[in-house]
Order: sequence, then C-alpha cells, then structure tokens
Amino acid sequence: MMKSNILFLFIIFFASCKEQVKQDTTPISVAENIQSLNSNEAKKAWLEDIFKADQQHRGDNSNSDAYMKKDPENLKKIEQYLSIHGYPDIKELGETAAVAPWIVIHHAGLLESRTRNFSVLHQAYKDGNIKGSAFYLYLFRTYYIKNRKKFKMDKSPFTSEEEIEALILALGLSEK
Repeated sequence: MMKSNILFLFIIFFASCKEQVKQDTTPISVAENIQSLNSNEAKKAWLEDIFKADQQHRGDNSNSDAYMKKDPENLKKIEQYLSIHGYPDIKELGETAAVAPWIVIHHAGLLESRTRNFSVLHQAYKDGNIKGSAFYLYLFRTYYIKNRKKFKMDKSPFTSEEEIEALILALGLSEK
C-alpha cells in the first residue's frame, strides 16, 4: 500500500511539472516579438531573417506553393514592424534590412497591400532608404496589377524621377 501511494505521488509530481513546462513555453505573439526589438542589432537581425524567409524559395518554380503560403505571413509581420518601428534606416541597419519591407510588400502582389503601404514606401524612397529602381519596380508592377497593361510614358526623353512621379499620378497615389 505504501509503495502504491509513493508511486501515485511520484506520478502526480511529474505530471504537474510537465504541465508547468507547457505554461512557461507559450510562444509570444508576433507583435510582442516585434515590440521587443529594442536595439538596432535586434531589428537588423529580425529584418534580415524576414528577407531570407522571403527569398528562400524564389526562383524555384517547382516550389511556388511554399512562397505563396509564406508571402502573406511575411506581409503581416512587416506591416506590424512598420507600424511599431517605422521604415528601417539604411544607414543604421544596412541594405538587406532596409530592403526587406519593400521586397516583402512587392512580393505580396496584392493591389490592396501595395496601395495600403504606398505612403511608407514613398517616404522611404524620398529618405533614400529605397533605391529609385526598386521603387519604380514596385510602382510599375502595381500599375500592371491594377490596369493589366504596362505603363508607358507620354513624353521622351524622361528622367527616372519623372517616370516615378507619372506612375504615382497614374495610380492615383499622390500624397494628400
């Protein structure tokens, strides 16, 4: 009888310890994770991880389902990052980290998300955190998604800045 009581207590003790471990390992939310990025090093590492996740299956046409599933997840994370920390400064975090939000938004491919994030990308372009060629590509693809045709400039020759401004106007995305 004494052995069975000890065995019973032993089992209850280990079961309660196991339950305690489950409570302690509850994952934190994406927003809490992003909010905890308090240093430039932490922000840089997080953004570079997002960039790697975005690029992981690109170019592998046989695995397009993988990035089609990952793109909406990455978009949600990037939009939360932008709402908490703003667009990353290329001088503080480096090129890969600064490219990550742009490339995730660009790859998401949805007109709604592209339009929703225009202001932050436009400001990042004006601040020098997105190259003109990358911002042009984002606008050009947005125009194509919206109109199902390629954008053509009315005048020639033109500068890349003029073409970007013409795309912004054609898309109805000018800053208010």
